[in-house]
Amino acid sequence: MEKTNTPSTKARVIICFYARADCGKTKSIRSLFIKLGGHKKVLAGTHDFVGDVNFGGKQIGFVSHGDPGSSQFEDLEVFAKNGYDIIVTASRTRGITFENVCKIATVYGYTVVWVSPFYFDDAAQASDELCAYFAERNADNTAQYIIDKLI
Repeated sequence: MEKTNTPSTKARVIICFYARADCGKTKSIRSLFIKLGGHKKVLAGTHDFVGDVNFGGKQIGFVSHGDPGSSQFEDLEVFAKNGYDIIVTASRTRGITFENVCKIATVYGYTVVWVSPFYFDDAAQASDELCAYFAERNADNTAQYIIDKLI
């Protein structure tokens, strides 16, 4: 599957934080969700969440889980079927979670913006403070992109 081109302001867009496991994708997405007016939500038994906000007149859905075996595809599909303007999610760099994002984009007419998050390469050695800092910067940059290019 191929990555798609840069979207126009009228296009429906999936913003996908893609990287290997355990590098702050979910923390970045949660930070973005809160920054855009969402209230912290967590799925039972996990650190992941699904939520939505209306920001700048756009419906934005958030699906933080991008692990194989999660309900990522089903949760993305709910937002896509309901015509959300922007969906923010996570995936690995290849495999089923990457394929799920590509399939939703193709079936429902979304353009994908692939975001490689800023992260500390060895999360086990990084402090919580440093990981939180990187997640906040990822959220800041993505929020600014949404404001500048998608609203």
